[in-house]
Amino acid sequence: MPANPIIAGQHADYLAKQLQFKSGKRANPVVTGMASTLTDEDIRNVHRVLCQQGGQARLQQRARTTVLLGEKIYRGGIMA
Repeated sequence: MPANPIIAGQHADYLAKQLQFKSGKRANPVVTGMASTLTDEDIRNVHRVLCQQGGQARLQQRARTTVLLGEKIYRGGIMA
């Protein structure tokens, strides 16, 4: 979903910081509810799995962006 960032493939330290909803360092009504039940080990496992998924998720996002740009150019041309 465009409103949600792609965090798969990010560096493990970055992901660990982004998963700090349980500690209260970050606040989001939806994620906080889910993250509050996670143990420290669960958080490590989540960001380990996300680190492993990186390449594919980024490639898929780039492909979608490229297709949308191509469609825009096809339909409207490049005015410059």
